[in-house]
Amino acid sequence: MDNKKHYLVCKTLREYQELLENHNFVRTHQSHLINFPKISAYVKTVDTLPWTMVVRFQYQD
Repeated sequence: MDNKKHYLVCKTLREYQELLENHNFVRTHQSHLINFPKISAYVKTVDTLPWTMVVRFQYQD
């Protein structure tokens, strides 16, 4: 969604996970689905407890 609009949806994240599993989306947390090929780097830090993962995405304009 490059148009930066917001959409209200009525499906669970699990349903979206099942729909998108063949399209390179990965469930990284119980509340996050990400498009794996769009990740350019990640950094796992221990500065905060329990831990934090910083993910950098590649954006196309």
